[in-house]
Amino acid sequence: MAIVWEWGSELDLLVQNCERYVSSAWKQDTTECAIALHGIERNEGVTYSITAYTRSRTDVADIASRLLNAVLGTKIRYCSVELSAEGFPKKTSASYKEEELPKRVELLLSEVGRRLLEKDESLRKRAEQTRRRLIVDWLIWLSCQARSSGTIYLVDCHDTFLDVIFPFMKKVALKLGDIDGYGLYDKVEDPIAIDTKEDEEHLHVTAIEKAQLVK
Repeated sequence: MAIVWEWGSELDLLVQNCERYVSSAWKQDTTECAIALHGIERNEGVTYSITAYTRSRTDVADIASRLLNAVLGTKIRYCSVELSAEGFPKKTSASYKEEELPKRVELLLSEVGRRLLEKDESLRKRAEQTRRRLIVDWLIWLSCQARSSGTIYLVDCHDTFLDVIFPFMKKVALKLGDIDGYGLYDKVEDPIAIDTKEDEEHLHVTAIEKAQLVK
């Protein structure tokens, strides 16, 4: 992976640098090119990465321009380009429809809460004693796949609220092409509570995977 543009550089250079890099690095056995933008949406703070996959070197400038236009107004941290002789595995199965996502996220948060109460005796006793409903804040990772003119676009976003992530992700994806479907990373391994607050009816717990703790 080569970083061809970073925040602070002129935006016009992003497309130019992608085209120049591909022109110089594309080899006879190159099969596919991946162009990725990484950044953060300014208003809500949704972190995103968008990757376009193409097998046509002549389309690189148009694709990079399309990616740029899709996220104008956000803070684009950097743009990277990678070439492959074998092609890239696509990260999302795009297995869910839009209307299925709220229920899937609800099940995910329920599983996180169940595991927290199961392993954290102090939290479990606090919930039992206060009889407050447990509300879990958990980083939600959503993905979306779109297609246009033979190019595949994968949009990955994360934040703690579905109703914050989804509108931004869908808006970006529709600028890129027709949406194939959505994906949700719903694997829960070893959640731990890092912050707990109460109100009159709820016990709010912010949780992360134990592996995310800075050692």
